[in-house]
Amino acid sequence: MTTALLEVWRGPVVECRHYGAVVVADARGGLIARAGSPELPTYLRSAAKPFQALPIITSGAAEAFDLTSEELAICASSHSGEPVHLAVVGGLLAKLGLDETALQCGAVPPIDREVATQVEMGALAPSALYCDCSGKHAGMLAVCRHRGEPLESYRDPAHPHQQEIARVMSDFLGLPERAIPRGIEGCGVPTFA
Repeated sequence: MTTALLEVWRGPVVECRHYGAVVVADARGGLIARAGSPELPTYLRSAAKPFQALPIITSGAAEAFDLTSEELAICASSHSGEPVHLAVVGGLLAKLGLDETALQCGAVPPIDREVATQVEMGALAPSALYCDCSGKHAGMLAVCRHRGEPLESYRDPAHPHQQEIARVMSDFLGLPERAIPRGIEGCGVPTFA
């Protein structure tokens, strides 16, 4: 259940209300404060990226492909599609013997306005590298390549790598896997609530 968290006034009239739920917990999960329901399932979305990236380390892929701290960071975060980000993701893919065609995150406009304008004007070609999740996808491909798992189906919830990520999330959330609501993220991989 959500509750009104913020009202925006224009003169004497409430123009809009923003609804949500906020929970403040201590280190043991004890409730300190709340607005709305603390049990409201909320998709982690990009906040799950560090957990989705853990198998890169635990599988040995990071060591096997000699991944740099920049490459690991881009696997565990979002980026805005600037040239430096594309270079890091592209370099990671090259270490795997892959190129941007292996990414299944979609060719979306970059978040960076300057780069997005260049793409819109045709000065730069659309690319999956611009996707803010391309680093996460490249990291998933690294684990699959390292383990010899299929690359073409790495986004599928039944893929061994996605099943491993589900176990990581189960451990992190302290819930059985079957109790964690799942959906599909905008970039095509499972997301967890």
